[in-house]
Amino acid sequence: MDVLLVEDDPEMSALLQAVLESRGHTVTTVADGESGWACYLSQHFPMVILDWLLPGIDGLEVCRRIRCCPKGASSLILVITVRTKPGDLGKVLAAGADDYLAKPVDEPLLNIRLEIAEQRVKNLISLQSHESEAVEAKNRLSATIDALPDLLFELDLDGRYLDYRSSRRELLAAPAEAMIGKTVHDVLPPKAANTVISALQEAHQTGRSQGSQIELQVPQGQSWFELSIACKPDKAELGPRFIVLSRDITGRKKTEAALAAAKQAAEAASRAKSTFLANMSHELRTPMNGVMGMIDLALRRATDPQQIDWLNKSKGSALRLLAVINDILDISKIEADRLTLETIHFKFGEVLENLFSLVSHKAAEKQLKLLVDLDPAVPHLTFLGDPLRLGQILINLTGNALKFTDHGSITLRARLLEDNPEGVLLRIEVADTGLGIAPEDQKRLFTAFEQADDSMTRKYGGTGLGLAISKRLVQLMGGELGVNSTPGQGSTFWFTVRLMKSNEADQPAPTFAQGSAETRLRSEFAGTRILLAEDEPINQEVSRDLLEHAGLVVDLAEDGQQALDLAKQNSYALILMDMQMPVMNGVDATRAIRALPGCAQTPILAMTANAYDEDRQVCIDAGMNDHIAKPVDPDKLYETLIGWLEKRGD
Repeated sequence: MDVLLVEDDPEMSALLQAVLESRGHTVTTVADGESGWACYLSQHFPMVILDWLLPGIDGLEVCRRIRCCPKGASSLILVITVRTKPGDLGKVLAAGADDYLAKPVDEPLLNIRLEIAEQRVKNLISLQSHESEAVEAKNRLSATIDALPDLLFELDLDGRYLDYRSSRRELLAAPAEAMIGKTVHDVLPPKAANTVISALQEAHQTGRSQGSQIELQVPQGQSWFELSIACKPDKAELGPRFIVLSRDITGRKKTEAALAAAKQAAEAASRAKSTFLANMSHELRTPMNGVMGMIDLALRRATDPQQIDWLNKSKGSALRLLAVINDILDISKIEADRLTLETIHFKFGEVLENLFSLVSHKAAEKQLKLLVDLDPAVPHLTFLGDPLRLGQILINLTGNALKFTDHGSITLRARLLEDNPEGVLLRIEVADTGLGIAPEDQKRLFTAFEQADDSMTRKYGGTGLGLAISKRLVQLMGGELGVNSTPGQGSTFWFTVRLMKSNEADQPAPTFAQGSAETRLRSEFAGTRILLAEDEPINQEVSRDLLEHAGLVVDLAEDGQQALDLAKQNSYALILMDMQMPVMNGVDATRAIRALPGCAQTPILAMTANAYDEDRQVCIDAGMNDHIAKPVDPDKLYETLIGWLEKRGD
């Protein structure tokens, strides 16, 4: 058998090991109490031999621990020690040991004590085996009893009762003998009787029928039964005979009904939450569009330097608020399991260019170096994926690095961990020389609304949502996100993503003539007539001013019905359509406009605070060509208008 020997005296350990091995045992030896306890936890030993006096914890403490653990009752423990004072044996037995042997050890006596111990172990194993067999037999009997049907019948093909064996006769509405010779139509309600007859016919054709369910009124109340029907060996002179096993499944049906109700309640709650999130998104973005739009309008007309400075600071605050709103809505979408990814063609280098255009000025303000370390092939690879969400992860990680780094550098690295014809596994790191993060705080980093230190919120700001959102996005991209950090030496946040390779031939990047999109609109499309459908007065003013400032002629509709009426009367080069409007919403108005003569190809663009991916899909399904989310970025609006006005002219 396997024996654990815990003895710190090398000579004694060697003697005991030799004696044990000569008796055919496999011996594991350790020299201190902690190691002995750890060894016992990792493996079960039927016999344990302990010295009393050991380094660290002594043998009696090891003995106590063994007896307290679940498997300890099945081990025999022998203590060997030089301590032979009166009362020592009592201490040994009180600790849970089975026997006691004094040093110096007499080898013949040791063999006798071992023989006794071995027999006791064998007896213990035998007893446990018998107990296990008894438990197993009890379980088999219980399973057999549980498997017995509540009711058992023998029927012919016409559903006539021929025989009854029931473990629950109280379920019968009449004595069993009174039912012999009657058919199921005589005894059961019509619906239940028809179910039984159908199951009999199925069993007659296929040999077996199971899963049929009937509902009956029994003395205990309304109950459900499940039927299993099998053919008896055919006796030609008697005709087909069937054994019907009937089990009471009323409890199961109640559980299923409760689960179904709980599922419906959960789905209703999810729908309510989704509706709330959609409305919240709209209600937050609509006034933000007005705030940011009015700031832009004021900046266009401002000439006083101090006034311009105030407006720019106001715009910065509005952008921070918008970032918070976006984070809250993103985490809400994650919790509602509504966050989805786009699949479009993009180059990784374009994502990096956008990242550095957003963060380079912040690095310059803090005099930090922005360093790039990429596999040479990475910037030029074309992928299928969601560049916006990939960029969001990079902006979150790089923004945090900039926030918590006062000197030194921020380094972005990218490596190809796997590269095959279908796709790649990309590892990206953002390393900084900033504050660093204590090990105990690193565990909280990726939890929503958490930061490494609560005081960080007061000093540096932020919602504590960025890393939680980034982790979920990374997981949706088939990767992982983590951090390596040492306080005072900086942090390296890393993540992996799986991206499909694009087999689309490289397309040249769109090029614009020199000058901004606004300038191009004014020079190439001045006087172009478009329709703006918008019900909110401030957003009407903001959007109309943006469009007219770029030289466009704007007709205004205050609801979907007005937009439809104006589209019937006039020909427009392009229509900008809000989604939520009174009288007729933008989706219904779009469908109606598409049905008008000459409007099938008119570009209709959603310009709406409904910014979810599913909102975008609703717009596309209704016949719109594109989706612009509020708050509207003027440059992006102008670029989008140019693209669709150019397509219309092709």
